[in-house]
Amino acid sequence: MLRIIPIGGFDEVGRNMTAVDLGEDVIIFDCGLYLPPIVELEEAEKAYTEKKLRAIGAVPDDLILDRLGLRNKVRAIIPSHAHLDHIGGLPFLSYRYNADIIATPFTIEVLRTLF
Repeated sequence: MLRIIPIGGFDEVGRNMTAVDLGEDVIIFDCGLYLPPIVELEEAEKAYTEKKLRAIGAVPDDLILDRLGLRNKVRAIIPSHAHLDHIGGLPFLSYRYNADIIATPFTIEVLRTLF
């Protein structure tokens, strides 16, 4: 049975993330930032952490995958394209998954810069 889990980006431009549960495996599409709180944060602080980004609502609430027991089933993260609202959260959240990031060569180069 296929289950689509919307995690972020459905009611705003940003924090895009969708998980597709295939049973034994889960694929994540996108992992973006919500930019308005980032702009405010940069005015006050120059460095930020996953904890801070979660507190201000700038990254997707991927903790739902923990609550559903799916985090360890994630096999791949597939960003759709290289806009920050689709890839900006990866430097802060991708460590949580034992998964490959699969993307176009351009998107991979942008990600290398972000990481």
